[in-house]
Amino acid sequence: YLKTFFTAFFQVSFHLLSAFFKNLRDELVRLLERAVLLDSVNLDTRERLSRICRKALENQFEIVLAGEFQGGKSTTFNAFCDGRELSPSGSGIKTSGCIVSARNISDPAEEESARVEWRTQQELVIGFSDLLLPHLQSLYPDRFEKTNADDLKDLIDLENSQDRKIVAEAVNQEWQVFARNKAGYDPEQKGFLDILRAAAIIVRFYQDEVIKKFRTKEKFSPEEIGRLIVFPADWEERWIKKNPDRFDPEEILFVFIRRVDVKIHSRNLGRLGCVMVDCPGLFASRWDTEVARKAMFDADAILYMFDGSRTMKLSDLRALQFIRQNGMEYKLFYGCNMRSHTLNDSLRIMNSSITQLKNKGFAIEDSDFAMFHALLSLRSIQLQRLKKGRLDTFTQQRIIQGNGGSDVNKKLEKVINRQMAILDADEDADAAQNIKDTTAWVRQVSGLDRLMIMADQRVIRKKARSILIDNGSQLAANCLLEAEGSLKSRENTANRREKEFRDQVNMVEKELEKFKIDSVRAISRLDEKGPDHWLADDIWERLESRQDDLCETVTRRIYKDAIKSNKVSILLFNRKKLKDQITGIIREEIDSAFKETINSWIVEIKDGRNKVYQDRVVSKIQSVGRELKEIWDRSALPEINLLSGIGIPEFSGNLEFDNEKIFKELEESQLFDNVRYNILVAAGSLTGIVTASSGILVAIFVLISRLMWMAIASAVVVLINIIIIFLTRGVIKDSMMDEIRNKLEPAFATLFYEIRDDVKKEFRRFSANIRQLYKHVFLAAVNKPRQIFEERRQQVEADLKKSRKERLEIAEQARRIREEQIKPLRMNLQAFVARVEHSLEREIEVKPEQKHDNMEENIEPEHAHDYLSAGASSIDIQMGNS
Repeated sequence: YLKTFFTAFFQVSFHLLSAFFKNLRDELVRLLERAVLLDSVNLDTRERLSRICRKALENQFEIVLAGEFQGGKSTTFNAFCDGRELSPSGSGIKTSGCIVSARNISDPAEEESARVEWRTQQELVIGFSDLLLPHLQSLYPDRFEKTNADDLKDLIDLENSQDRKIVAEAVNQEWQVFARNKAGYDPEQKGFLDILRAAAIIVRFYQDEVIKKFRTKEKFSPEEIGRLIVFPADWEERWIKKNPDRFDPEEILFVFIRRVDVKIHSRNLGRLGCVMVDCPGLFASRWDTEVARKAMFDADAILYMFDGSRTMKLSDLRALQFIRQNGMEYKLFYGCNMRSHTLNDSLRIMNSSITQLKNKGFAIEDSDFAMFHALLSLRSIQLQRLKKGRLDTFTQQRIIQGNGGSDVNKKLEKVINRQMAILDADEDADAAQNIKDTTAWVRQVSGLDRLMIMADQRVIRKKARSILIDNGSQLAANCLLEAEGSLKSRENTANRREKEFRDQVNMVEKELEKFKIDSVRAISRLDEKGPDHWLADDIWERLESRQDDLCETVTRRIYKDAIKSNKVSILLFNRKKLKDQITGIIREEIDSAFKETINSWIVEIKDGRNKVYQDRVVSKIQSVGRELKEIWDRSALPEINLLSGIGIPEFSGNLEFDNEKIFKELEESQLFDNVRYNILVAAGSLTGIVTASSGILVAIFVLISRLMWMAIASAVVVLINIIIIFLTRGVIKDSMMDEIRNKLEPAFATLFYEIRDDVKKEFRRFSANIRQLYKHVFLAAVNKPRQIFEERRQQVEADLKKSRKERLEIAEQARRIREEQIKPLRMNLQAFVARVEHSLEREIEVKPEQKHDNMEENIEPEHAHDYLSAGASSIDIQMGNS
C-alpha cells in the first residue's frame, strides 16, 4: 500500500508541477493577446501590452547543466530534448565545447530553427593563452616577456598572417613538450592536449574560405547544428601525426562556435517550461571555465551532474567550490548518473557523495539529489520516438555511427537490455518480459522523470511571481486602467462647459504642483548616504576575509609553478624570470580572489539575498514608495476625472523583479538616457551583472596596481633572495614554503590596509548608483501624472471645439468601449493577479486517490521504491487550486 501511495503521489505531483506555470502563463498570454487586439486603445499602450506578452512567452526558466567533462551532461541534455542528438556526447574531448541551449516551441506551426554565435578572435586566443604563453615569451621575449595570459588576447591578431605564424611556432614547441613526456604531460587532467589540438586547428583554419563562409551564417536547422558541433568519431586516430590538415573544415567547425540556441518541438521541454543549457566542462581551459561561469550566472538553476559510478572526485568538489565562491550555491541541485552500476551500488555511492558535500559545508538536503541513468533515459526516449516514427534522421545516423551496424531499433534495444541487466531492475520474469515491450516503463526506471520533478521544484517558485504578476498581469492591468481613465475623461467632459473645464484645469495645476513638492521631499530621503557605507563595509569584510587563503594559495603556487617546475640552474642564473613568474602569480591570484568575491556579492544584491542590502537599501526604497502612494491618495488628484486611472507604482527594491517596471517608468522620460548605465548595472540580467562587476573591478585593480608594489615589490625581492639561498643549500619543501608564507603575510596585510579606503569608496559609488536609479524612477513616476494630464487636456480642448451632438456621440462611444471591452479585460487580469498570489501562498496537498488522465507513462508500483530511495521529499510547490 505504501508503494501504491507513493506511485500515485509522484504521478499527480509531477503532472501538477509541470502544468502549473505553463497553464497560468498560457492563460495570461490569452488575456494579453485580447488586450493587444483592442484597436480602441492607443498605439503606445498596445505596444506596451505586446511587449509584456512577448516577455511572458520568452522569459522561460533556464536550467544549466554543469559539471566536469564526461559526467553525462550532454547525454542528459539530449534526453531532455526528446532524444534529439543536439549536443555531442561521449566524445572524450575536454575543451572547445560551446554552449548549446534548447527551448520548446509552443506553436506547432512554427518552424524549428537554430541560431549560431561565433567566437571572436579574442575569445579563440583566450582558449590557448595559458598553455602557449610561456613559449611565446621564450620565442619573442621583446614582445611577450611582460605579458600575462589575460593580456594575450589583445596582443595576438589572428587576422594577421605573421601573428598566426608566431602562434604556430608556439604550438610546435608545445608538441615537442608533449612528445618528450606523453605519460606525464597533463598530470592534473586539465585537458592540455585538447587545448593544444584546438590551437593547432585555429591557426590552420582561421582564414580558411569554408570556415569564413560558415561564419557569415547565423541561422541553421537543428539537424545542421548536430553536424556542426559534433566531434569526428576518429578524433584521436587522426592526431597520431599531430597534423590538423587531416581534417576537413566542416569537421572542426565546433572549435569556432561560441553558442548555439535551438528552438524545437519538444514534449519534455514543454512539460518543464524551461530552457535547458548544456555548457562546457569546468576547468578544461580558461575559455571553457569562463563560458560556463557566465552561463551559470544567467541561469535560474544549476543542475550539477556527477559520475555516479564512483564517489565524488576532488575535481567535482573543486568545481562545486568554484560555484559557491561565485555566489551561486543557492541555485544548485544534483544529478547522480548511475552509469554501469546496480541500483544498490549507485545508492551507496550517492549517499557517500551527499555526506562528502555536507562535510565540506554545502547547505544541501538529501532531496537535492536525484539518481538517474542518463544513457538509459536517452535510449529509451529514442526507442519510443523510433517506434512512433518521430526519430529524426540525423539522430538515427548518430546512433548507428556510435554503435556500429545499421539497424537502429536493434542497437537501441541492445543498449537498453544491457543497462537494465546491470541495474538489476528486472526483479522477476514478468518484469523482464515487460522491459522488451514497454519502453515507457524503462524510461521510468531510468529516473529521468524523477529529475524533471526536482527541476520543477527548483525553478517554478523562484520566478513565477516575477513573470506572472510583477512584470506580467499587474503591469498589463495598470496599462488598461490608464486607458480606461482616458476614455472616462472624455466621457465626463462631454456635457461640460468650457469655463468649468478651465476651472478644473487650474485646480489640477495647483494640486499637481503641491503633489510634486511633497513627493520630491519624500524622494530626497534616498540621497542619504548611510546605506552606501554599510554596503561598502559588507563587501570589504568579504574581501578582507580572503587574505589568509590568498596568502596560502600564492605560497603554494610560487613553490609549485615558479620553483618546482623550473630547473635549479635556471632559477639561480635568471632572477628576472623568477621575479616575473612570482609577480604574475600574485596578480592572477589577487584577480581571481577579488573577482569571485565581488561577483558573488553582486549576485546576492541582484537576487535580493544580501541582508545588508535588504535592511539598508530595500527598506528605504519600499518606505519611499509607500509614502509617495500615501501623498497621492490623500490629495484631490485621484478623484478628478482628468486624472482617472492613474496610480503611483510600487517598487520592491528587488532589482530582478523591478526590472520591467523600471523600464516602463523611464521609457518615456527624459531622465532615461541619464540612468541607462545604472539600469544595466542593476536591472537583473547577465549584462547587468557583468557590467557592474567589470566596472568595479577595473576601478579596484587600478588601485591595486598603483598600491601593490608599495607592499609587494620589496617582498618579491626578498622572496627571490630566500629562494636562491634555499636552493643552494638544498632546503626541503616545507621550510621553503614556511619562509615564503612568512614574507607574504605582512606584505598582503600592508596591501589590504593601503587599498581599504579607496576600495570602499568605489563600492560606495556603486551603492549610490542603485539609490540614484530608484530616485530617477520615482521622479519619473511623479512626473507622469502631469504628462498624462497634458495629453488629456489637449484631447478635451479638441473635443470642446466640436458641437454638443458630436461630443455626446464621442462620450457614448468612449463609455461603450470602456465598459464592454477594456474594463472586463482589466478585471480579468486583476482577478488573475489575486488568484496567482493566492496560489503562491498556499502549499499543495496531493491525495493518494487523485488521478490525472494526461500522464503518458505510468510508474509501476513495484518500482516506487526507486523514488523513495533517491531522497525524494514532499512536494512544496505552492500552487493552490491552480
